[in-house]
Amino acid sequence: MMRHFTLTILLLIASLAVSGQQRCDRDGSVEAAENGIKASPKESADDDNRDVAASENIELVKAIAECDLAILADPQNANAYLKRGNAWHTKYEFEKALADYSQVVKLNPKNAVALYNRGNTWDKLGEYEKAIEDYTEAIRLDPKLVQAFANRGSSWSDLGEFDKAFEDFSEAIRLDPKYAMAYCLRGVAWFNKEDYAKAIRDYGEAIRLDPKCASAYMYRGIVWFNRALFEKAVADYNEAIRHNPRFADAYFYRGNLWGRQGKFDQAVGDYTEAIRINPKYIDALYARGYTWHAESEYDRAIADYSKAIRVDPECAKAYYGRGRAWKEKGESEKAAADYKESVRLEPSFAELPYP
Repeated sequence: MMRHFTLTILLLIASLAVSGQQRCDRDGSVEAAENGIKASPKESADDDNRDVAASENIELVKAIAECDLAILADPQNANAYLKRGNAWHTKYEFEKALADYSQVVKLNPKNAVALYNRGNTWDKLGEYEKAIEDYTEAIRLDPKLVQAFANRGSSWSDLGEFDKAFEDFSEAIRLDPKYAMAYCLRGVAWFNKEDYAKAIRDYGEAIRLDPKCASAYMYRGIVWFNRALFEKAVADYNEAIRHNPRFADAYFYRGNLWGRQGKFDQAVGDYTEAIRINPKYIDALYARGYTWHAESEYDRAIADYSKAIRVDPECAKAYYGRGRAWKEKGESEKAAADYKESVRLEPSFAELPYP
């Protein structure tokens, strides 16, 4: 997800929840629907949702193992690569998903679904130009692939190309006026243009068309959060999680809300769940580290910042946060080294106070 963090003296967690661009979660479209991998919405409380998510992870592992056997038996089995790629994508193992989708395209260059799915994975990795290339080829092969228009529109939005984005959303809605995700993604684009009223309208339409559209609930929750309507925000985050227990972003944003309200134990719980679902979730690792810091748990904060750095060695804010924690522990040399690295990676950090 493409998030631009507002720099403040304390790097407030609250700013993480609301700054920058929104993107809609793409999981659960063509690849999930065709191959039975998407989680079915469950009516349950949070603890039950987490049990459901764990159970679904087991099913994904089984699906991968079955595909491994199918590929071993027939290395030309494109469908097995496609299904395994879907499972890897759902498990946030995006590099492995890319490899499998690329193998499908190699075996069958006219497989529009594989190109579309690979576009989704490029998008998750922030490679928006590559995503657009794959969506465009998928559309050339299948001009009625409505999901490709909608997701290409979102990638255009991520690049700030809003005119192109709205053209694609309009085409998606023309092809399928009842396609809820097109409205949800258009709502994200309106949010990125800071037209929050239109964003709310589109999220509401998405929910009307599909009352189980987890992404629409989550992103509407972010708008409510921006307006300090916290009860509405948490209600929408809860709905998003209820309908998709593996929705790491929903846990992350709800954690930000708890942090804003000073409910640090609940914030840590939600960040931890987001990280369990996606162990490479840098924003959640950073936010949990910041929360530990706020509770004077400096060793735990350092551990989370270090994990974020291992995932992305160029994560400037993690170096800065870890430097602050080292300073609190009296480790001035380590603090200075991390601060220096943070400024090297992000020169604007020089405007922040020395840890």
